[in-house]
Amino acid sequence: MNLSRLLKCVWAAVLGSACLVAGATHLVGGEIYYTHLGGSEYLVTLKVYRDCGPANTLGTGFDDQVYIGMWDGSGTIGFNDVLTIPLTQSNVSSVPVVLGNPCGTPPPDLCIEQAIYSTTVTLPANAYGWDLMWQRCCRNPSISNLQNFGGTENPGATFLTHVPGTSQGAGASNNSSPVFQELPPVAVCANFDFTWDHSAIDPDGDELVYSFCAPLDGGGTGGGNGYDSPVPNPPATPPYNDVPYLNGYSATYPIASDPAMEIDPVTGVITGMPNQPGQYAIGICVSEYRNGELLSTTMRDFQFNVTLCDPNIQSLVADQTPAQLCVGETLTLDNNSQNGTSYSWDFGVPGMTTDVSDEFEPTYTWPTPGDFIVTLVVNPGWPCADTSEAIYMVYPPVEPQIVLEGFSCEDGDEVFDFSVEGNNIDEFADIQWDFGVGSPTLSNLESPSNINYGDASSWEATVYIENHGCTEEATFNYDSPADPVAVVEDQYQFCTGLTFDFVNLSENAEVYIWDFGDGQGGLPAGTSTDP
Repeated sequence: MNLSRLLKCVWAAVLGSACLVAGATHLVGGEIYYTHLGGSEYLVTLKVYRDCGPANTLGTGFDDQVYIGMWDGSGTIGFNDVLTIPLTQSNVSSVPVVLGNPCGTPPPDLCIEQAIYSTTVTLPANAYGWDLMWQRCCRNPSISNLQNFGGTENPGATFLTHVPGTSQGAGASNNSSPVFQELPPVAVCANFDFTWDHSAIDPDGDELVYSFCAPLDGGGTGGGNGYDSPVPNPPATPPYNDVPYLNGYSATYPIASDPAMEIDPVTGVITGMPNQPGQYAIGICVSEYRNGELLSTTMRDFQFNVTLCDPNIQSLVADQTPAQLCVGETLTLDNNSQNGTSYSWDFGVPGMTTDVSDEFEPTYTWPTPGDFIVTLVVNPGWPCADTSEAIYMVYPPVEPQIVLEGFSCEDGDEVFDFSVEGNNIDEFADIQWDFGVGSPTLSNLESPSNINYGDASSWEATVYIENHGCTEEATFNYDSPADPVAVVEDQYQFCTGLTFDFVNLSENAEVYIWDFGDGQGGLPAGTSTDP
């Protein structure tokens, strides 16, 4: 290491930044773009994606600062033509590891992080415009479609974008580059159809054309900070070498696939069927045209991870629980499915097409009571879709009430007639009576009669109702009233003629029969308490 490099390393250590003298094995990809702020001011943004899993064999993190070169089309890039942008930790985030296909689960050790570096810069207009570039080494040794696969001398990366110059038309330099909207899924299922919208938005409304393109090589494993170092500062000027593809792969066929992966030049939608597991470096370019003139091309350099997906998808509607029986027409259904990402419910109402939901665990109100076949499809529309069904009995609560329909005394025995009424008791209900000390003691009739309780002073009757999976009971408790006592107040009127008022002092009675001893018979029952 020369003296100047040593001093730079010492100064970097004082500042707490990294001083890299060896290759790294962490790059997954990235992109660089800019936004015109007015006049000659631009916001420059660099996004870098790194592997934070075991494929990053050296455990390389993000650089504490990056060096973005600015080139006006002539000469070399000097130190004064370099944007030095420090890393802010708040701009580092994990990239969700999701599959572009719901029919599998991503590899458990796959880890991707994103860092965003940005700053404003003044770029005076000139005929050529400005190239903005960042270079770094190295990519993962596990990348399947590049030369030296599994080795140590792995290709690096150059991220490049162009600010148009005045030679490209009046006002061309007042341009903002297109920005890709979504990051492709970092894991893709082998032997499954793949579709992904990789379109960009152009703030200026320019025409956009999409294509696959070769990622650019950059940096190296040499010492110092030259073009062959892990972090060239300043970066090299164009032209740049494409990454070296293995035989059978190219910029337009970067992934083993059948049908081959392709990108729609108008929409940016990527389609195809990857058919071989591996990690693949791919370039996705978007070129912007204004009035038929090419202004610039922005490339996203990215690594696709193709994995074998075990479609371990299981749909399982949870069985109806006792707590869900006979509670009315509104229920929340439990979903015990495994590894699903989307759901389609049908609540089984005959003749209805709107009894559906795409929620994970929906709440539904059936229009009427009844038995319904509930169907759940997990990952509908995908080859790994799975279906399950369950019967749900939807009824209001069973609320029985015992009604005493009749009573008679037969030879001194008390005989009763019963019935049961209440909510959710229909012809399908199983009814069981227990009359305790009565005779007979049991019955399965809805309205049993002639239940003899003899002269029992108290007794209990219970009815059990089982209907549509629900069981409820009701109890009737009977206590005989006290024996009636007939008492007439002694005569208190004398010598008043043939009319006399009687005072009834009887107890525990409601019906009375009077006999006045005149041979005319008694008054009808209940006509008078005190005749």
